[in-house]
Amino acid sequence: MNFTVIATNKELPFPVRALRGGESTTGRWTTTRPTGISVPAKGEKFASRSAQKGVIGLVVPEADMDFVCEGPNMGMHADIVMSPDAIPSRMTMGSPMVEMLLGVLGCVLGVQIDGTPFSMKDLDIDEIGDMLEKAGQNRFCEEQMRSGITGERICGDNHIAGSSSMGKGGCVMGIVYYQRLAHFVAAKIHSRNGGPLNEGTRQPTNGRAKKGGLRFGTMEVDAVVGHGAASLLRERMLLASDNYYAPVCCMCNLLAETARDNRYYCRQCGIPGTCELVQMPYAAKIAVHLYQAAHLPWRMAIEP
Repeated sequence: MNFTVIATNKELPFPVRALRGGESTTGRWTTTRPTGISVPAKGEKFASRSAQKGVIGLVVPEADMDFVCEGPNMGMHADIVMSPDAIPSRMTMGSPMVEMLLGVLGCVLGVQIDGTPFSMKDLDIDEIGDMLEKAGQNRFCEEQMRSGITGERICGDNHIAGSSSMGKGGCVMGIVYYQRLAHFVAAKIHSRNGGPLNEGTRQPTNGRAKKGGLRFGTMEVDAVVGHGAASLLRERMLLASDNYYAPVCCMCNLLAETARDNRYYCRQCGIPGTCELVQMPYAAKIAVHLYQAAHLPWRMAIEP
């Protein structure tokens, strides 16, 4: 929800007890008014308290969500489905292990558990698992689930509630706090068909605010090369970018210049009418000038 600040920096008419320490102090209050509700959509960014970020890839109706079909939590369904492949390589084990297990344990027992990072030096996952089993839950929060669309099992059927065996087909489901990050699709969507160019490189400007073009980076180039689409690569990197026709001398194969009468001439040879136009990116022309300034001339062979 988006808020607009109406008034701020006003003294509170009554003392406020601080969250930590229990000391009474006078605070300041801010009046806000909601200006609109932003519904999460595909591409919206979320993150757990362990900095495990991700974007929404699919939004489905509640009736189509996968649900628990066995055990004490039968009928429940998850709000967010995340791939477990995002956990091991990033080593963000706080949310899937500590917060999820302690969240389920605190919910079942009806107690508040302090999950402050780096404060639980004697944390024992096995001890938490034992307490979950005593409460009638699976020690690893594994649940047997079915698809909300087809009704088929999406986990192995050898899962037993209360079992101490990990990795036998259960889908791990628990309570994790996810926060929405201020990266909204509506504020990032951008496209263009022509627009301003950079004066130095004659390439499209960058950035949404400058009405810039979409960057075609090295990874995109590698993908196009892997498909063998040479014409597409030439279009994106040359024709749709900084296409330029540079005069090249046919005698010495050096980059020529344009005279005041719009004729091309070569400073090296000094012979008029010996230049041909060569298609190249304007960035390549700038590179040729830089090398020539360092006394490293580029000679470009011209085919007849």
